[in-house]
Amino acid sequence: MNTTENGDKKASVPLFESKDYPVETAGDGSGQFLWPKQRRSDGKWFGFDADILATKRAQYLNKIHFRAQYYNDPHDVDNSPIQRDLFQYYDQTILPKGIIIGSSNGNVLMYVPQWTLPTPLVRSLISLALLSLALTAFTIIIFWK
Repeated sequence: MNTTENGDKKASVPLFESKDYPVETAGDGSGQFLWPKQRRSDGKWFGFDADILATKRAQYLNKIHFRAQYYNDPHDVDNSPIQRDLFQYYDQTILPKGIIIGSSNGNVLMYVPQWTLPTPLVRSLISLALLSLALTAFTIIIFWK
């Protein structure tokens, strides 16, 4: 983001739009393919089906590379101890103002409400209290004889 002369943030406009599409929707070869297997008028086949995708997958020693190439996602669902359907997302439209941490495809994974964040004054008081505690502990250790 750019800033104005008085330091306010000014929204920037992206120069182009980027879209990433997986090769098929289910993630395991059983979904709807982005480019379904078709035959051209000259008789040549192109596109994907479950067999072609399985052949492509078998050519990769590292399955993460396959997932990154064909699904635009380096997360290998077959070897993951945590499945994606176990994540619970917050609905961004009903959240009050705050900080969003870990947003993916418009889904919010973690959210910190603004009222739980300490204000600058509270942060200063906490720092002062911790400094006072450290100095007290240091004084006790030095003069404890």
